[in-house]
Amino acid sequence: MRGQLIQEPGYMVNYALGPLMTAALRAAIRDARGDWSTGDPGWYSWVSEHIYRFGLERTAAEVLTAVTGAPLSAEALAADIARAR
Repeated sequence: MRGQLIQEPGYMVNYALGPLMTAALRAAIRDARGDWSTGDPGWYSWVSEHIYRFGLERTAAEVLTAVTGAPLSAEALAADIARAR
């Protein structure tokens, strides 16, 4: 049993939010740049400009909302799961 899960039970929410954030970002990047899975030489510069450049200047929620255009939801993850079926 991991100690932080007993002492800090709120830590478990990170395991749920990670896939939601990842799916939302993937969907937003796919909408902006198209499918990059076969290669996209401009992908890193786009991600750097829209996500990485802020460092600690903005919160993760602010960056995520700016890139996706909406607050975090489960829609993108649900769409990923549906595509995988």
